[in-house]
Amino acid sequence: EILLTIMSPTRLRELRPWVDTLVSTLLDKLAAAPRPTDLIDLVAVPLPTMVICKLLGVPEQNLPRYRKLVEAIACAGDEQRSQTGLAEMTAHLSELVASGQAETDGLLSRLHAPPYQIPADGVGMIGASLMFTGHHTTVVAIGYGALHLLTNPDPIEAVRADLPRQPDAVAASLRTGHRSVTRGG
Repeated sequence: EILLTIMSPTRLRELRPWVDTLVSTLLDKLAAAPRPTDLIDLVAVPLPTMVICKLLGVPEQNLPRYRKLVEAIACAGDEQRSQTGLAEMTAHLSELVASGQAETDGLLSRLHAPPYQIPADGVGMIGASLMFTGHHTTVVAIGYGALHLLTNPDPIEAVRADLPRQPDAVAASLRTGHRSVTRGG
């Protein structure tokens, strides 16, 4: 309930112009990159990480560190590495909150301040959980969507023929791509 109160639809709508600019910038970098290039490295990983940093109120100059820690947390085959990554991410975010380095309008600072007053270490754990789950699932969804579009070009042609339907087509493609890849077809 706390997260729904703090991350209201109004707050998310306020971020839309920033997200739109970010997506355009990342896609421009992808288009300008030498071929072959990597959609995951240039778009799918930085996009959710930067958006989550913005929502949490943490400095995005730490992106390489966050990426390394998220990859460590996701390392299912190495429990020690995963636990160490989670502990380091939690400690880092906790320190940002405790030292006042997190942005005051970000989720972490707002959870630490009245009326919630969650201790910095608790806020760090919430932040680490959101960083991992939001990052990982979005990277996977973008990858599945791209794979689906590359192996099923009809949706691309439909969008080209009716550009106003583009947002709905992209959302449907991401859902369909995820289902078809996870089902093996």
